[in-house]
Amino acid sequence: MILTPQHSLSHIGRWQGDQARYVGSRKNLFDLRRTAVVHNLHVLAKIFTHTTEQSATSS
Repeated sequence: MILTPQHSLSHIGRWQGDQARYVGSRKNLFDLRRTAVVHNLHVLAKIFTHTTEQSATSS
């Protein structure tokens, strides 16, 4: 499973919405990075559960 950058950015854009949440670029940059970390954790969890399911079925 290979995710393209556009696919990842579309998920982040969907989660964040169209409007800035905060006033000031530093806070909005922090919010963007926080959302990106959450997305990466979702991807890792999906990979981890996929590999553990494969190893459980092959054993």
